[in-house]
Amino acid sequence: MALINCSECNKEVSDKAACCIHCGNPIASKPNKVKINFPVWIGQLLMNNCYVYDEKGKEIARCKQGETVTFECVSAMKITVKMQNCFGKPSQTVNPGDNYKVEFRGFGRIYLAKVDSIV
Repeated sequence: MALINCSECNKEVSDKAACCIHCGNPIASKPNKVKINFPVWIGQLLMNNCYVYDEKGKEIARCKQGETVTFECVSAMKITVKMQNCFGKPSQTVNPGDNYKVEFRGFGRIYLAKVDSIV
């Protein structure tokens, strides 16, 4: 059993609880992980390094292009992704249990990245 903070009153409750014992707010049953896929697109260099940063700029995950990274996330958080040899550092608010994909748009050897939610 792990303790999480209630999204309503911010008090600690069991992650197995159906609702907060302090305020009655329903506790999300989603896993406390986020997955982000960094796909390879035709014409791109392969095996670029990919990074995920929290809102303070601290690296929280990394992988190679073509892989999926998974990291802990207990409540909605803003992240920034960066892929080597691509311009821009797109930001997105991610939610626990959700999956995301980094989309790339570009021409020639210039690629701009964007984080999209996978439904």
